[in-house]
Parts: sequence; structure tokens; C-alpha cells
Amino acid sequence: MSVKSAALAALAFAYEMNGLKAAPSVVRSTRPEFGDLQCNDMMRLAKSAGRNPGRACF
Repeated sequence: MSVKSAALAALAFAYEMNGLKAAPSVVRSTRPEFGDLQCNDMMRLAKSAGRNPGRACF
């Protein structure tokens, strides 16, 4: 299993456990100083949940 597929599996489980109906997205990071992969879903998910994305607690 690759790191990317493991990250996708973990995110899918977390989304399901929190009642989120979304497929996670993991892409190669655009800024290497922040790591190899990034997930840009929080803004979209926060908006759909009516929450503030700056407070990423669902």
C-alpha cells in the first residue's frame, strides 16, 4: 500500500465516522516544505457543513 492510498483510506474512514458524504482528495503538495501530500478538502467540507474552515473541528 502506498502512502497516498493509506492517506486516502484514513481520510475516507474519518469522513464516514463524522457523517461526511464526500470522497477524500489527496494530491502531491505544491509546497515541498509542507510535505509530500496535501488534502484540500477542508474548505469545501466546512462550507457544506456551514462551519468556519479556520476552526477545522467538526
